Amino acid sequence: MKQAEGLKKTSRSGDRADGRKQLLVYMEPTLVRELKKAALDRDVAAFEIVEQAVKDWLQRNQR
Repeated sequence: MKQAEGLKKTSRSGDRADGRKQLLVYMEPTLVRELKKAALDRDVAAFEIVEQAVKDWLQRNQR
């Protein structure tokens, strides 16, 4: 699996070198499994898929 840029943590507090912040969300188990499989199949990190989906949603739903 390829290493996404900036994945290395810089401290124990969870801060990342790429500036991303941690967010805990609850999802249906089926969605979690499908997300993980899609990430593996595409050789990307699951957070990259979720991040793009959120960006797309925000773009479509801005006032």
